[in-house]
Amino acid sequence: MSIIYDALKKVELSQGANTAAKTERRPGNKRRSYLLLILVLVTVFFIVNLSYRQLAPKPPVQAPPVVEAVPPAQPLPPPPAPAVEAVPAPPEAPQPTPSFVLNGIFYADDGSYALINNRVVEPGDNIDGATVLKITADEVDLEFDGAGIKLLNSAR
Repeated sequence: MSIIYDALKKVELSQGANTAAKTERRPGNKRRSYLLLILVLVTVFFIVNLSYRQLAPKPPVQAPPVVEAVPPAQPLPPPPAPAVEAVPAPPEAPQPTPSFVLNGIFYADDGSYALINNRVVEPGDNIDGATVLKITADEVDLEFDGAGIKLLNSAR
């Protein structure tokens, strides 16, 4: 049995060597096959495209519409102007007094400052149309349109 086994091995080795040699001889065959297939597909696509263009119905060519010359229309006269009544202007309403919020006071004998509407002011400054007259430790006196306004320090 070993003689038969050895003979089979020799046959297998010789056939395997032949197939290996055949594949080694032609490594570019697969690449050439793919290129040939792509070339055939492109050629078929081109031929189908040309035949479709020849056989497809073409849309009819339409002539441009004919426009007849129309004489210009006479312009219409302008409509009569509506009667306008003179409406008297409403009297000016007095400006409302702006709101003043005393946020804080820094008071000293030689100088004092107040924080009103989140702005630092001192005597003689204007804030929202009001003039700061006097700043004391407990209050701030303002003048707005001739009227006096007292802001009290709520922190004390």
